[in-house]
Amino acid sequence: MCTGDRPRLVTGSPKNTGNKGIVTEALQALVQHTFNNTEIVRIFAGIFESNNTSARVLEKSGFELEAVHKKAVFKNGKLMNELLFVRFKEEK
Repeated sequence: MCTGDRPRLVTGSPKNTGNKGIVTEALQALVQHTFNNTEIVRIFAGIFESNNTSARVLEKSGFELEAVHKKAVFKNGKLMNELLFVRFKEEK
């Protein structure tokens, strides 16, 4: 989840989890564990703009769209936009 001192979420879902909420539940647990047991206050995730499933999982897990990086990633021979989602630790 971390790259250097910047907590970045790298996602990938196992095949055949199909709309059962398994990935969302796991992500929510990971985020809560991270915020409850570390000093991390910000987690971000970058996804391909065409990846609607991951965007939905992130949104259901409390992440918000922070930025669109135009032509920032290369996939299948094409430049694509990257959507950057972020979630902050709630202040108490």
